[in-house]
Amino acid sequence: MPNSLKPKMIYVEGGSFLMGNEQGGYDNEKPVHEVTLHRFYISKYPITVKQYRFFCDENRKKMPEKPSWGWLDDHPIINVSWNDAKEYCEWWKNGRLPTEAEWEFAARGGNESKGYEYSGGNQANNIAWYSDNARSKTYIVGSKAPNELNLFDMSGNVWEWCMDRYGNYHTESQPSHRNIFKGNKRIQRGGSWRTGIYQLRVTMRHSENTESKYNDVGFRLVKNISEEEQMIKLEKQHNLLNQKISELKQPIAELEEKLKKVKDFQ
Repeated sequence: MPNSLKPKMIYVEGGSFLMGNEQGGYDNEKPVHEVTLHRFYISKYPITVKQYRFFCDENRKKMPEKPSWGWLDDHPIINVSWNDAKEYCEWWKNGRLPTEAEWEFAARGGNESKGYEYSGGNQANNIAWYSDNARSKTYIVGSKAPNELNLFDMSGNVWEWCMDRYGNYHTESQPSHRNIFKGNKRIQRGGSWRTGIYQLRVTMRHSENTESKYNDVGFRLVKNISEEEQMIKLEKQHNLLNQKISELKQPIAELEEKLKKVKDFQ
């Protein structure tokens, strides 16, 4: 498979954060509550048209309805339902949609967060395609500035499906906030080319039925970090450390030899 068809993944270190917004957000963004997450990978960009087309070709599926501006390879895929998005994500090994909490944590910049209102900054024009600048269509993914984790388009361009059912927040701390609600509506996050600036906020929540399809809704991929992958990561870190130690041994040996000569001279 060509690399351009494989979603580029960003590693997100686990951590705890305060989810939600009590400073002017909508009622469904309250109350603020602590959430703790394990590490995960999330795709650097929303899934693109060419990536989704490859999935359809491989599985003999029909492409979604074409938008008025046509299918453009490096634009985000749209007109996909929650079920469509879930099927694509699960087609990848260890793949799935992000939980709502994972999405917000990543959009905020994870443990590197600088507390921006939008994902990547407080100036929407720098980081998002939305109603004021998008001219009623999607844009090439990654054509605006990234956030602290080098994730693109988490504010604007397209809304993104999340795994969770929609429901009101609870006050107690939660381990992941995943699938604790009932009902058929699923979460969408991030705002889109169609929405105003207020919908671009990292805490903004929206919901739709699982079969709903819109020309401003797409998704991105999350992958679990398996024990095998974690061992490989740790092994690479161990090898890198040993390499640095080896690089230091030679100048240390030379310094010790010089000190020995000085002592012998004295």
